[in-house]
Amino acid sequence: MKKTFAAIVGCLAGLALFSGTAFSGEICIGCHKGKTPQLVKDWKASAHSKNDVTCSTCHGDKHKKASNSDQALMPDEHVCAECHEEKFTQFAKGKHNIGWTSLNAMPITHLEPDELM
Repeated sequence: MKKTFAAIVGCLAGLALFSGTAFSGEICIGCHKGKTPQLVKDWKASAHSKNDVTCSTCHGDKHKKASNSDQALMPDEHVCAECHEEKFTQFAKGKHNIGWTSLNAMPITHLEPDELM
């Protein structure tokens, strides 16, 4: 259960931070190599990269330039569930889902330093 929770939380955190990050073949990589190089590096080292899971798989394909960055989708656990149904189901039935739901219900969660989260 701990591994499942850690995997889901890690995936969600990565996705939230990884918004619009790029890979070969998408226009994302050209911009994000300069804007968010560590995110590109993290993605390249990830299992998603090795399995050809692209930016648009999780973030949609509407954000194509800096001026429309607000159109990049910020995926939630339900987007992860599209590919990781079994892990999502395990997480959803567990006690950690209550904490995750509570954490995300707070209006200032995104402003808190990681150390406090």
